[in-house]
This record gives sequence, C-alpha cells and structure tokens, in this order.
Amino acid sequence: MDGSGLEGIAEAMRAVVAAGGGRPVTALSPGALLGLVEAFGALKRHVDAGLAPVAAEVARQSRRELGSDSLARKAGFSSAAALVATTVGTSVGEAVRWAQVGEATAPRIALTGEELPASHPHVARAVADGVLGMTGAAAITALLDRVALRVDPERLERAEEELVGLVPGLRPDQLAKLPRSRRSWVGCCAATNTPTPTPVSGTRGR
Repeated sequence: MDGSGLEGIAEAMRAVVAAGGGRPVTALSPGALLGLVEAFGALKRHVDAGLAPVAAEVARQSRRELGSDSLARKAGFSSAAALVATTVGTSVGEAVRWAQVGEATAPRIALTGEELPASHPHVARAVADGVLGMTGAAAITALLDRVALRVDPERLERAEEELVGLVPGLRPDQLAKLPRSRRSWVGCCAATNTPTPTPVSGTRGR
C-alpha cells in the first residue's frame, strides 16, 4: 500500500470526525446523520482500497502450488481468504472480493520488467479515489473478464469507463442484477461495431 492510500484513509477519517462533530449520534439532525453515514461510507471504501492489494498479495503467497510453503498454511489456515477473513474479522466472501479486486487493479509487469497499467485502469482509479466500493468493483471486473475474449479492447475499455460511472449510487438489488443486465450490451458493442449503448435500468444515487 502506497502513501497516497494512507493519505486517503486519513482524509476520510478527518471527514468522519467533522461530520460527527463530537456529538452523540442521537443528537444529530437527520441531515447530519445522513452526512455521517456518507462519511463512514467513504472511509470504508478507502480502507477497502488499502486492504485489496494486501489481500491479493496474501493470496499470491498462498497459492496451492506452493504446498507447505503457502503463507496461509504456515499460519494454520486452509486458504488465503480464511486467513484474511479471520484476521480482519470479516466474512470469507468479503476477503475473496478484496483479493479479486486487488489483483484486477494492480499494475502489471511485462516480461521486460516494465510496469504496465492495471488490466482494469478505470476501476483501479475509482477504487483508489474512494469512489467505487469492493462489491461494485468486483462486479464490473468479473463482467468484463467474462466477455474480454470476444470484445475489442478499445470498446471493452469504453464499457469499463461507463460502468465505473454507473455503479456508484446503485442500490444493492440493482447492483446484484448487473452481471446479467450488462453482459448483453457489452457484447453487443463488439458484435455490431457501434458505440456502447446507454444503460437504461437502475437509477443513479447521489
């Protein structure tokens, strides 16, 4: 985790303190209470953004082919997700998402040793900025990865950029439909050689 990630967490923490004003939550007005929820949401997204590459590295050092040298096994766990979930105090599902997003948004290394952009640069930027949460990031990268082999890279990147703009603010039930509702129009762009259509289902949040 680089310094910019820590700065994002620190800034989000200051925003939480400012939103709460040091007062009991029962004393907050409805507007102030909503503002505090928003501030905590931003803080969680920044913390998740910091945890994602950590979880991905734990997964890398716990690969099955490492056998007894696996980090998770050395620590007494059956998997990297179990190690992270138990240590942090969360669900295995969330630990898996951290690792998936961390891997999808990490810079790549070419055979020459040159550092290349992440395979999902728009998702990576939105996650690092605290705009996109883990559930949304995982949904977008999973969707794009499923259609990557049959979609032109340039069109796939445009679809990624549009999805990153769409997902923040979606309700959980709308986000759960994303893998089914967006796959067809991402593939449609490649097949028809037309611009990415504007999604019509769901509404944007704030």
